[in-house]
Amino acid sequence: MGEVDHLQFLVASATRQAILERLYDTEVITTAELETLLDVSRRTITRALTAFEQRGYVHASTDGYRLTALGEYCHEEFAAAT
Repeated sequence: MGEVDHLQFLVASATRQAILERLYDTEVITTAELETLLDVSRRTITRALTAFEQRGYVHASTDGYRLTALGEYCHEEFAAAT
């Protein structure tokens, strides 16, 4: 997946953008915390996190989700482009 593909994926959803921002700002975050912070449904959060996992942006652990190096890079590139 190229840089443009990563950016298009993020631009397509304000929720994905907000989740990525929260993940970038925190070392680890849970689905419940994201749901509360962003005021969106658990299903929406879960769908976005699943898509992030499939793209290699996040890693799920027993205590929540963390950005991978690729996720950090995508956040930084998206922030620079907007």
